[in-house]
Amino acid sequence: MERRRGPDESPRPTDAPQDTKGNTALHVAAANGAPPEAVHMVLQKGADPNRKQFYGNTSVHLAAGSSSPRASEVLGVLFEFGGDPNKRNNAENTPLHVAVSVKAPPDVFAKLVEKGADPGKKVKGKTVTEAAALANLPKEVIGILSSPRNAS
Repeated sequence: MERRRGPDESPRPTDAPQDTKGNTALHVAAANGAPPEAVHMVLQKGADPNRKQFYGNTSVHLAAGSSSPRASEVLGVLFEFGGDPNKRNNAENTPLHVAVSVKAPPDVFAKLVEKGADPGKKVKGKTVTEAAALANLPKEVIGILSSPRNAS
C-alpha cells in the first residue's frame, strides 16, 4: 500500500508532477529563464537538477539552450545544487553541445566551462570546440572553449 503524504509534505523528486514530455517544474523553470531565486526555491524543495525528461535533457541542458538573458545565472544555481555539466541526453549531446546548437551567448559557455564542462567531448565525431567553429560562433566563445585549461 502506498503511503499518503500529509498536507504539509512536499512531493519527493521521484514523484514530482510532470507534463507529457517528462518535464518537471524545474525543467520548465530552467528552459524558460525563470528568476534564479525561483529556481533556487524549487531546488531547495528537493528537485533534482540531473533528472532527465523524456528526451534525456536535464535542467542544465535546458538552461544551456534557453534564450533567456538569465540562462547563465540559472546555470549557476543548478550547479550549486549538483547539476552535472557533462551529462549526455538521448542524442548524446552535453549541455555544451546544446549551447552550440542554439548559439548561446558567451556567458553561458563560460559558466559551463567554469563548472567543468568538457569541450573535448565528441558527438558525431566532432568536439564541442570543432562544432562551435563550424557554427561560426563568435571568437570569444571559441576562445572560452579552446583555452589551454580546457584541453582534454
